Amino acid sequence: MLAGGGAGIRMIALINPKASWSFAVTSLGQIFVGFAGPIVMVAPPKLSSIWFPPHERTIATAITASSNNLGSAIGYLAPVLIDKIGYSWFLIAEGIFGLALTIWIIAYFPSQPPTPPSLSASIEEPFSIVDYWKDVKVMFSNPSFILLAVIGGFQAGIFSAWQGLFDWILKPEGYSLELIGYIGLGMIFSGWVGSIASGVISDKFLSRSFKESLIAFSAIFTAFMVIFLLSFPSIFSAKNVLYSPKWLVIIIINIINFMFGCTLPIYYEFGVELTYPTKEASSASVFTMLNNTASLIFLLVPVPGPLINSVVFISLLVTSLLLFFIKSEYKRLDVDEGKAEICADGVVRPVAALNYLK
Repeated sequence: MLAGGGAGIRMIALINPKASWSFAVTSLGQIFVGFAGPIVMVAPPKLSSIWFPPHERTIATAITASSNNLGSAIGYLAPVLIDKIGYSWFLIAEGIFGLALTIWIIAYFPSQPPTPPSLSASIEEPFSIVDYWKDVKVMFSNPSFILLAVIGGFQAGIFSAWQGLFDWILKPEGYSLELIGYIGLGMIFSGWVGSIASGVISDKFLSRSFKESLIAFSAIFTAFMVIFLLSFPSIFSAKNVLYSPKWLVIIIINIINFMFGCTLPIYYEFGVELTYPTKEASSASVFTMLNNTASLIFLLVPVPGPLINSVVFISLLVTSLLLFFIKSEYKRLDVDEGKAEICADGVVRPVAALNYLK
């Protein structure tokens, strides 16, 4: 409703685009759209938990989480569309689309399926701000979750900011702005494909290997980041160490983003497993907050063009190494498979331990 309403408010400014109030109305609409962003970003693990069984949750999270990136990919085409149909018609098209989706959701979007898909979904309870602060206390008393959230949030934020600085990185090397735009579009699409592929593989074969999967994917995109780093001036060399033609650089960029896309649904789902029975949206909100914080820091701190890749590489290397210190737990999956139960104090304990206590 926020996104659709905001898109609709922006259309009001088109009544008189030259009026003094037009800019204020457009900005108000954009604020509403912006408020919708964090809600959309924390929703994926919640939706997958409510609607899908354990062996389908990661792929469901992958689809919903990466759909946000597809919207960003369409954003790369916005200048082309505006050039063809004009700014006013572009806002009208966005407004109609947003309002149509809002009406559709209001008309039919049930909060849950008729039958819960899992045991953990069947014991979902109403959520309040008091519950959220209880969840915060539980999450920040879990060292493994804190580490996971910092790693995943900062990696996602750094990647997002890095993509936004490609004109600074690639233009001095002879890449046209049009080509840079298509590269950005392609890398977002490759990240989306990576998320979907990772979701399918994780659900079918690696549902209890989230940590190992993250280490493997991080090692691969960090290795390719080394090749990318050496193909441009950096803190390690004022000149290109490797000669990489444009087609090879484009392939490397897409491999990096494909592998990072593979980590996205796993970070969400692993966070839920580590902190269960806290609400799925609670752990996702911490991940989202750190994602936006890292992106903001990276964009605000002035980094000279040649140093951007070096900072990104060092950040990814350090955060990837920290993955080894996370202790794997699959609390929600244990409950769903009957291997553990939620006790009265809200702690998940193995069934064997409970039987022993009895």
